[in-house]
Amino acid sequence: MIRRIVCAVLITAGATGCLLDRHRKDRPARFVVGTHARGLATGTATAAPASDVAARTTTEPASASHGAKTLTGQFTMVTQHLLYGGVEVEAGVLEERGSNFGGAYGVVGAEQVSRAGAIGVELVGGWRGLRERLGATDVNTYVAEPRVRAQLRLGPQLMLGAVAGATVGERGSWMAGLTLGFHSHAFGR
Repeated sequence: MIRRIVCAVLITAGATGCLLDRHRKDRPARFVVGTHARGLATGTATAAPASDVAARTTTEPASASHGAKTLTGQFTMVTQHLLYGGVEVEAGVLEERGSNFGGAYGVVGAEQVSRAGAIGVELVGGWRGLRERLGATDVNTYVAEPRVRAQLRLGPQLMLGAVAGATVGERGSWMAGLTLGFHSHAFGR
């Protein structure tokens, strides 16, 4: 697991150019911390058959879902005028006692900046692991999650933000959160 996280961080850092860029000290960077609420679809809910009779249905079976509360940290650097890339880590718990949730992602996005703040879109992809309860098997998956992000300027280098998204291919999985962003340069530069 640690090897996957280190590989994801190095690949993302290399892809964004922050390791090899000779102008990296001039590029605006930001560190965003926040809390997310998540709804996770975890497969199909199954029930024991009531009899030996086979039933035919035209509706899809219900899927089991869990809620999660997580803390996140995201580090990104501007790569072009409106584009940015970086990494994000996430850790938290599901509703069940003894559960845990973790993720390590690469981030690419675009945003439009104004005096009041910024609005943008991003794609987050990488490893996600969860354990539903004590003694349960860990479930490790790779995910892609498109998101929208809005930020309100509180000061020259401080932003309050909101983010929302959904996991691709996981019907019923969603996320929403509040963030606090710290910028290396005065906002809008």
